[in-house]
Amino acid sequence: MKKTLFFSAVILALITLTLMFYNSGQPIDTIREVRDGITENIEVIDKVKTADGIMIYSVGDANNGNNYMYSVDMIKKSFTGYKWLGGGGHVNQEVPMNNEFDLSLQLLNEEQNINPTIFGVLKDLSVNNIKVSTDNESVDANLYEVKDGEKFYVIPFSKNVANSHHFRVTVTYESGKSGTHIISDNDIISKLQEGQAFYFNSREFK
Repeated sequence: MKKTLFFSAVILALITLTLMFYNSGQPIDTIREVRDGITENIEVIDKVKTADGIMIYSVGDANNGNNYMYSVDMIKKSFTGYKWLGGGGHVNQEVPMNNEFDLSLQLLNEEQNINPTIFGVLKDLSVNNIKVSTDNESVDANLYEVKDGEKFYVIPFSKNVANSHHFRVTVTYESGKSGTHIISDNDIISKLQEGQAFYFNSREFK
């Protein structure tokens, strides 16, 4: 009986140590596993704790180092480590490659197991604010200076956006001028809700 209890205690201790070792990994390690083969040299831009998990904003090399891929992912810590819940990303270049853009935009909604978020790349550095309005709220972007010649922005929503009928994107320039682009076409809204990235130039903001 004593031997049984002793061996049980040893096994329990080994399991506990194993779980502690596994759980000692960093959140970014989970993102690197998810993006393996797609993005290399991933670096964390910011981490934001929410009620549902941890939002990780990151950037890495894509397309053999020819582009940067910006991503937003949600992970959650459990007893056995970090689990990827959902997310997405896109590169800082529209296809075809010769298309120039000033602002990219991608939506991750609550149906993708993530806190509703719009994010993208900003190449027009004269823009100092981006605001997106939905059916339910208007939110200003958090801007990050990441790579030379471009910024990364994130707009976290507090309310659901999966059923929003429009997205009103307003950019404000250092000069004080502003321009607005309204996304309301049903086909574009549908693609946006599915997570497709869109690329805009400054002429589309009036």
